[in-house]
Amino acid sequence: MFRYRNFVCRCFLLFIGISFIGCVAIQPQEVKSPVYEDLTAKEFPKEIKRLNALASGAKDRDTRAEAHLRLAILYTDPNNPQLDYSIALAQAEEYIRIAGRRKGNRFIESLVGMLKEIKRLEDEREGIKKSKVELLNENKKLHKDIEEQKQKIREMKETIEKLKLLDLQFEKEKRDLKK
Repeated sequence: MFRYRNFVCRCFLLFIGISFIGCVAIQPQEVKSPVYEDLTAKEFPKEIKRLNALASGAKDRDTRAEAHLRLAILYTDPNNPQLDYSIALAQAEEYIRIAGRRKGNRFIESLVGMLKEIKRLEDEREGIKKSKVELLNENKKLHKDIEEQKQKIREMKETIEKLKLLDLQFEKEKRDLKK
């Protein structure tokens, strides 16, 4: 009898304990940064296509948000052959728009800030590249002009030498005529 009573008490306490666990408020999960360390370069396009379909087709808001976050991470992965910080920025901003305020978004907001700075630097680099090309073309043009001027100077020197010789001949003939 004692064993049966002890068993019933333990079951009752277990039941109460499980009931209390169910009453505990569930805290929002912290956003974890999905890292794709095991993807090969060939697998990135497949995963991007899958996540794009999930981001646009999922009915669940959290699933769409997670897909956008994963796309942002994929587009910034150095092993991705389609590395694109502009798309990553758009995906991260879309994640924030869909997910709203939740624990862990400071990381994503920091990511967005970094991606904006990267985009600004890429735009600046593109401007510098264009300027470099323009300067190189101008430099080639100036070198060509310098070569043309050098050729003109050589021709003028030759003409001056011919004129000097001609002048010497005239002087010689003039002296010969005076004698």
